[in-house]
Amino acid sequence: MEQNSSERKPKTSKSRRETAVQGTNDNSIVSKCSMSAAGYFPDHFLQHFVAKHSKRAPLINRGYYLRAVSIDQVLRNFLAQSPGCKKQIISLGAGFDSSYFRLKADRLLQDASFYEVDFPEVVKKKHAIIQGHEELFSLLQFSGQDDKILPPIEISSLDYFLLGVDLTQLNTLEAALRLCGADFDTQTLLLSECVMTYMTRRCSSALVKWAGETFQDAFFVMFEQINPDDAFGLFMRNHFHTVGSPLKCIASFPTLDSQNKRFLGLGWQVCKSYDLNEIYRHILSPEERARIETLDPFDEYEEFNLKLQEVGAYRSISFYFYHISESRFPQPEQVPDMISITPLAAHQTSVKRFSHSSVLVGDRFVVTAGGFGEVDGRHQRVQEVSVTDTVTMETKLIRCHSDDIQYSRMHHASVVLSDGQIMLCGGRQSPFFLCSQLLLLNLEVDTNSNQNLDAPNQNSCSCVNHSASNCASGREKEEYTEFEGGRLQCSVLRQSGDVPCPRWRHACTLVKIEGRDFVVLHGGRTQHAEVLADTYLLDVQNGFWTKLECMGDLPGPRHSHTLVTWEDGDRQLVVMMGGMDDDQNPHCSVYLLDVASAHWQALALTPFLPRYSHTCHIVGDQLVVVGGVNLHQQTPGVGIINLRTGTAQEFAFPNLGQQRLLMFHRHCSIILPDNRVVVLGGGGNCFSFGTHLNHTPVILDISNCLTA
Repeated sequence: MEQNSSERKPKTSKSRRETAVQGTNDNSIVSKCSMSAAGYFPDHFLQHFVAKHSKRAPLINRGYYLRAVSIDQVLRNFLAQSPGCKKQIISLGAGFDSSYFRLKADRLLQDASFYEVDFPEVVKKKHAIIQGHEELFSLLQFSGQDDKILPPIEISSLDYFLLGVDLTQLNTLEAALRLCGADFDTQTLLLSECVMTYMTRRCSSALVKWAGETFQDAFFVMFEQINPDDAFGLFMRNHFHTVGSPLKCIASFPTLDSQNKRFLGLGWQVCKSYDLNEIYRHILSPEERARIETLDPFDEYEEFNLKLQEVGAYRSISFYFYHISESRFPQPEQVPDMISITPLAAHQTSVKRFSHSSVLVGDRFVVTAGGFGEVDGRHQRVQEVSVTDTVTMETKLIRCHSDDIQYSRMHHASVVLSDGQIMLCGGRQSPFFLCSQLLLLNLEVDTNSNQNLDAPNQNSCSCVNHSASNCASGREKEEYTEFEGGRLQCSVLRQSGDVPCPRWRHACTLVKIEGRDFVVLHGGRTQHAEVLADTYLLDVQNGFWTKLECMGDLPGPRHSHTLVTWEDGDRQLVVMMGGMDDDQNPHCSVYLLDVASAHWQALALTPFLPRYSHTCHIVGDQLVVVGGVNLHQQTPGVGIINLRTGTAQEFAFPNLGQQRLLMFHRHCSIILPDNRVVVLGGGGNCFSFGTHLNHTPVILDISNCLTA
C-alpha cells in the first residue's frame, strides 16, 4: 500500500546532501553523452544512460572530453601491463560511467574484473538501465548458477560487479568486495573521478588509507577539483554550494602538492600529480588537438585553461599512466601585499561585460564598446556604449542601435587617436560572423550640463535622437546619437590598400609618423581557427593599409596579446607582450618593433609568468602587465618589466573573497595620469557553473609595485 505523504519519513540533511551529490551524476552523464555525440570521444554506450539528450556548449564538451580520454588512457595502460596476469579495477563513485562496457566490447578485459561502487539508489537505477538495454546486458557473462544475490550486490557476473555501498562505510565495502571474490593481493587499480571531494576530509582520507592498507599491489588514480581560492575556484565552490553538493574536501587539500603529501602521509609509497593542462599538452598529439579544433566553434580558451587548472589527476605508486615530463616551468615568486584594490560602491552603475574594449579619452572619460555582458538583466552581446567618468566613477549607457553599423562586437581592438576619436578595429559577433567595419567614435560630453555624468540616477540613458547624416570624405556611413549630457557620433571609415582579413583577438596601438596618426595591427584569429602572424600599418587619415614585411626576431603567430607604444628617447617602439601561439601555448615574451625599419627585436627577460588575455600599459620605461591566464597553478597578478634591462617582477593580487570576486581576464584597463589602474569588465562563461561578470570599475593602486 502506498504511504500517505503525511506519514512519509522526512529526509534528513544527510540524505538531502546525498541526493544532491547523486544529481551531479545525472548532469555529468548528460554532458559526457553530448561530448561523445559531438565526435570528441567514441562511446556509444553512454546514450543508454541518458533519458533525454542535450547538446552542451563547446567548452563543456572539451572539458569532459579531456577527462574521458585521460581516464581511458589510464585504464588501457593499466590493462596492458603484465599481459596474462590477473588484474582488477575498482571504480569508486562510478555513477553511470560506461567504461566497463566500452573496454569489454574492445576485448580488453580477458584477464580483468571490474567493480563499480556507488550509493545504493544510484546502482539500482544503473542495474535497471543495464537490464533494459540488450546492448549492455549482452556483454555480461554469468556462471549459470542461480545463486541468490545479497545486498549490497546489485550485479554479480563473471567479470562485472555492481555494488551499492556508501563509500564512508569501509567495513561494508570490504565485505561486499570479498563476497564478490575480489583478490586483495592481485594488481588493482582504484579509480575516483571527482568523487572524494564531496566527502569530508576525515572520510575521504580514511578511504585513501584503507585502500593503501587493504590492497597489496594497488594503484590509486583520482581526479579532483583543486585551487579553491582563486577567482575561478571561488565561483566553482559557490556553484556547488548553491546546488546543495558542497565541495567539502577541497579546502583541506587545495593544491597538487597538498594532495601528494596527503597520500604519502597515509602510507602510499609514491605519488605524482598533474593538472589537466599538463595532461592536455602531453597525452594529446598535435594532430588530435587540431582535430578537436574542428568539432565545435570555440572561443573560450581562458575558461578552458582555468577549468583544467581546477582538476588534478593523482596517481599513487610508481606506475606511469601518462608519459609526462617532470620538468615544469620555473615560476617566479609573486610578491604579496603590494597591490590594493578599491571596489565600486554598491550604489554605482557597474560595467558588467567581457571581451570588450575600453579606452581613456581626455584623461577623464573611459569609453567602453562591445563585448558580452548584461543588458536589462539578460546576458547577450552588447551594442551599448558606456561612458565612465573617472572622477566620480559614475557610468552611463548610450543605447546605440543600428542595422548598418556593427556596434556589437567582441574581441576587437580600440585605439584613441590624437584628436580624441576612438577607432574600433576587427572583432566578431560570432565565430562565424566577423566584423569588417572600421569604426570611428567621437564622444562629446557637456561637463557643465545638469545632465552630465556627475548627475545621480541618470546612469542608463536612452538616446533622445538617433539619425544618419551625410558622410564626410572617406566615410562609408555616419550616424550620431544624442543623449542626456552629450552626443556620440559614429562613422565607418572607408578602407583601401592591403586590407587585413577579418579577425579577432588581435592587438592594435597608435604610432605617430611625421606628425600623423597611424595604427599598427598584429596577429589575431580567423574564422578558420588560423592564428595570424602578420603586421599591418593603417594611415588613419585616408584608411590606407600597408602590410609590413618585417625582419628580425619575428614573434610568430599570436592572439590575445597586447601592443603598446613606448617613447624610447627619440625612437618610437611598439611593445608586444604575451599572447597565445598557434599550438595554444601562452608566452611571456616581449618583442620591440621599430616601425620605421619594420624590425622586431626580442627582449631578454628575467623569469616572468606566461599569459594571455591580459592588458598592458607604459609608465616611463616600465611595462605594466595586468592579469591574464596561463597554464600554470600560479594566477598572474600585476607584472612590472623594465624595458631597458629586461628585469621583471610579479606581484600577487590580494584575495578579495567570495563577495568581491574578480576575474582578471577578458577585461580592459586604463591607466590614469597618477598611475592608478582602472579595471573595467572581465569574467567569462565558467564551464557548467554559470557566467561571471565582474562588478567594475575597480581601482588598482600599484604605486608600491612601480617603486619596488
